[in-house]
Amino acid sequence: MRFWVRGQRAAPINVLDIGCGKGLSLRDLLAALAQQQVSVRRVVGMDLLQSPGHVFNELPPGFEFMEINVDGRPLPLPDGSFDLVVCNHVLEHVFETENLLREIRRVLRLTGRAVLSVPNIAAWINRLLFLMAGTPLGIEVGTESVTYGFWPRLGQARLARFTPAGHIRSFTPRALADLCRACGFSVEGWWNQSEWPWFPLTRLGGPQHGDSAVPARRPAIQPTRSSACGHAGSLGAPRRKPGMAGYAASDGMEHALRAGSAEIPMNRKTASRF
Repeated sequence: MRFWVRGQRAAPINVLDIGCGKGLSLRDLLAALAQQQVSVRRVVGMDLLQSPGHVFNELPPGFEFMEINVDGRPLPLPDGSFDLVVCNHVLEHVFETENLLREIRRVLRLTGRAVLSVPNIAAWINRLLFLMAGTPLGIEVGTESVTYGFWPRLGQARLARFTPAGHIRSFTPRALADLCRACGFSVEGWWNQSEWPWFPLTRLGGPQHGDSAVPARRPAIQPTRSSACGHAGSLGAPRRKPGMAGYAASDGMEHALRAGSAEIPMNRKTASRF
């Protein structure tokens, strides 16, 4: 995405973060944009509620927070109003994933980008866990613990500090790419989103083998109003709780939907991508 970002220096851009949580990733993203001399005109964050301990006061003046459940509802935003849309670890909590993506497509400008991040059930570590009849990371079978079925048992102690986040969808890189194409985007690339030191090796296996991201392109043809404004996907399923982000990101993949090309950092670790 570095080339797209550099091309945004001429005029301020609008940024939308769906599922912004405390605003930590948004804060880091805006800082990375500033380092690339990209100015921001409007910044909007959406979530089910305003998280305690948020850092909204560290965001640019005029930041708008929308406390909203978008399950079965369109995003309350005009068509083509944002240059960059971020949806970081939200789709796995959504019932109507296609509608949320179509809403993102609707509010995205033709020259914009949208970035998606989701857990990757096809990550190498999950494949190994399957071989050992263990529960893959990111799969939740209860509401009180994420350790059920994890093997070897020694790893349960590490996972015990996390709480279920309400994952109701599971993704592979291919499934996420197909989903994006079905909702009017074209795939442009992918990248790992990993907190584990050995996970960059999964790049050698290609997008079907590990953490990944898929940038996609918005076609020049505008969607019809009925298809663009149907039932929006949701933030209605329970969102991940504080402390859950590291667990989710350890086997995550990132997608970017746009009308251009590039990669977008989601945290300090990936900020060097600009």
